[in-house]
Amino acid sequence: YAIIDLLQHVNFLERDAERTKVFQLANLASDEIDVQCTALLAKIRQSLDKPCTIVILNSPKLHGYLYELLNQSYQTIKVNNKQCAYSNIAMGDNMFPCQVHANFRCVIIIDRELAARERTPFLSRFAKFSIHPCDVWRTV
Repeated sequence: YAIIDLLQHVNFLERDAERTKVFQLANLASDEIDVQCTALLAKIRQSLDKPCTIVILNSPKLHGYLYELLNQSYQTIKVNNKQCAYSNIAMGDNMFPCQVHANFRCVIIIDRELAARERTPFLSRFAKFSIHPCDVWRTV
């Protein structure tokens, strides 16, 4: 993905595959999207308790499942005398509490066209940056 390469080039994202994980839904039929969505959510859940950055690339269908995580709505639970943050991830009608590492980060990347159609409450949750390849190459 060109945008991922650009963000790594300017050191916004790490190049280490264990520290930066990219998730994107493919353009599939609607019934196949649900299966792929479930598989991606399982992989995202496995990343939450690690000191890594996940990048969700042009996949608005995932956003609803990650509502609490994207809102940074965490519960703090004491486990073995240590405070741990947990956030719920939706999968179907079920909510799964998942531990969130203190150094976990989530980056949402959406095309300008998708951003223009996105609901304002969703966009207002985040720090927003508009990046064009020409902007990045001017800094090099």
